[in-house]
Amino acid sequence: MQRLLGRMAASTPRLLSGLFSTQAWVASHVSPVFLSQYTDAERSEFDDGVVDLLTAEFVDSVGGWRQGVATEFRLLAHDWGFSPSDVDQPVRFWHGEADRNVPVAGVQQLSQRLPNSDLTTVPEGDHLTTLLECRHRVVDHHTNRTP
Repeated sequence: MQRLLGRMAASTPRLLSGLFSTQAWVASHVSPVFLSQYTDAERSEFDDGVVDLLTAEFVDSVGGWRQGVATEFRLLAHDWGFSPSDVDQPVRFWHGEADRNVPVAGVQQLSQRLPNSDLTTVPEGDHLTTLLECRHRVVDHHTNRTP
């Protein structure tokens, strides 16, 4: 799916932006159906405040014919101009083992190529539930560090 979106971003960015814009309209006017792209969990498993926040962020980021999503997919599909092994800063990954959007195997490979990385995996976590489960740990990790 990522490769398809990358090809669409390169060849038909307006179409890709339009598809996401349509999803944003549906999310804000009908139902947060976009959640099914990020999780296998049922809508009822999430607090209404969380769904409202996710919907607002989704609509804000991809609604209204914004080009950011097409730009991001286009950039991800091309060479970055550097090797991950050249990154000397610490990189910390938090990733769900059941993430179908970004399978954990690819993240493990990237983590192995980075000289100073740490990968925390969440059993049974998918794209969205891992974010929700780990958000406090991630914030705590970054706010309680000593300089």
